[in-house]
This record gives sequence, C-alpha cells and structure tokens, in this order.
Amino acid sequence: MTGRLTRRGLMLGLMLGLLPGLIATVAATGLVLRTTRADRGTPTAPGPARAKPAMAPAEPPDRRLPDPECYLGLAVADLQVDVTSRVEGRVREVAVAVGDSVAAGQRLLTLDSELIRHELTSAEAAHAAALADERDAVLRVDLARATYRRRQALSDILSREQIDESGYELESAKLRLQAAQARTRQAQARIGELRETAARARIVAPFAGTVSAVSVEPGTVVGGGTVVVRLIGSRRRIRFALPPRAAESTPAGATVVVWADDGARRETATVTSLAPEIDPESRMVFAEAALDPAGGDGALPVGTVVRVAPAGRQAPCARPEP
Repeated sequence: MTGRLTRRGLMLGLMLGLLPGLIATVAATGLVLRTTRADRGTPTAPGPARAKPAMAPAEPPDRRLPDPECYLGLAVADLQVDVTSRVEGRVREVAVAVGDSVAAGQRLLTLDSELIRHELTSAEAAHAAALADERDAVLRVDLARATYRRRQALSDILSREQIDESGYELESAKLRLQAAQARTRQAQARIGELRETAARARIVAPFAGTVSAVSVEPGTVVGGGTVVVRLIGSRRRIRFALPPRAAESTPAGATVVVWADDGARRETATVTSLAPEIDPESRMVFAEAALDPAGGDGALPVGTVVRVAPAGRQAPCARPEP
C-alpha cells in the first residue's frame, strides 16, 4: 500500500514539474503566430523608383497608303454598242475577230437567210404578173375609148343606150387599169422590202471602232435582236471617284492629269460630268473626264487602272506599295 502511494506521488510531482514548461511553450507558439499574421498585413516599404523606358522614335509614314492627291480611276470606251441581227437566219460567215479595228460600214458577218431568198423570188414573180395585168388593162382602156368615140360619131344612127354602154365600158376599163397599177405598186413595194431584209443579212459596223466580243460562229442560227458582235469606240474616257471636298474644286470643265497605274504615262483630260450627290457606300463623288485628243489614247486599253490628280501636279502618282 505504501509503495503504490509513493509511485503516484512521483508521477503527480513529475506532471506538476512539467506543466510550467508546457504553458511557456504554448504561449511562445501563440506569440509567433500572431507576429506572423501581423507581418502579412503590414505593407512592404516602397523600394527605389524604376526608371521609365525610353520612348521609341516616331515611325515614318506608311508608304502603303495611297497618295491623298491622287484618285483611282478606270479607262473606259467612249462608245460601246452590242450589234444585233435584225433578221432571222443562219450565220454564213464571220468576217472579224476580237481585237480587229473596223471602219464605219465595214462588214462584220453575213447571214444566210434562205427563206428571204424564196420570198424575194416569189415577190418578183408576182410583180411580173402584176405588170402583165397592168399592160392588159391599158389595152382594154384603149379599146374601150376607141369604141366609145366611134359610137359617138354614129350617134345619128345608134341609140343613146348603145352610146352610154360604150361609155360605161370605158370607165370600167379605167377602173380595172387603176386596180392593176395598184397591184403592181404593191408587188414592187414587197420586192423592195424583201431586198432590204436581205441586205440586213449583211451586218456592218455602225461606227469606226474595235471588236471587243464575237458571240456567234458560222452555222449559228440567230433571230431578230440577237447580239452577234460587241463594238467599242476608239476614244477613251476616264471614270474616277474623288472625295467630296476635292469635288468642290473640280467642277465640270476642269483640267486634270491622268497617269497610268505604273506612273509611266501622263495625259491631260477635261472633266465632263460630276455626280450631283455623294455615293452612300463609298462616300465619294463619281466623275468622268475626256482625254485630250492631242495626247492620243491608243495606249490605254479599256479597263486600264489610272490615277487622276489636279492639273497643277507634276510628280507622278505612285502606286501604293503592297
């Protein structure tokens, strides 16, 4: 019994001896935690100011942008006509090709209209028959007139009825002659109409220009109104667009200079028309100019891209870099 008490006393003493150390340890740990949390919330003292980076030098202007004084344009033909067939027929011959220069009245192609030839032959036969009928009517008039005069000379021995009958025969013969003459004129008019139609089978150029398209070939059957050839004039006009502010100083009649897109050729032109309103999509004003005839515009094919600038500009309009 005494031994058990002694061990319990030793254990209790040991625990009481360690308790102050444990309390001190716990207190120290709490202080450390609080210090750490406080350190986290404390702002860091500012360090030395960093030097600002040096400004980059200004970039040169973008050479890819278009010249503000040069306006984009396009060379177009002064005339463009779709030549059509006015009669029905089969194409017998095409006398031109794309790119050929033609004169006014030059043959472009020929139609082989067999039906027209048959109708013309029939009309000529009808005209010959009408002429024969007319000649016969003339002879009958002459005979009736002679008969009437003879009976008038024998009025003392012939009855009045016989004389009147002769007069009636003369007037009737005259009417038949008028009818025969009318049929002759009708047949002659029909021949002229068919000959004109046959002439239309020979399609010619309405003006001097260049063939830009041929829509048919030999053997093609065409009807009236079918487009067979497209013809463009030899002169060129320039269509271009310019900003509204520039349009105010470029009225109709003003002189402008025109460069080919590569800047190799310079021409002068006169503004012929200016749109009265601004295009809502491009916010530009469309205009047209006629090239100076003295400059000769043969080197500007239709569709050539050009640059248009005010008349006082001497430097060529350079094409923007890609």
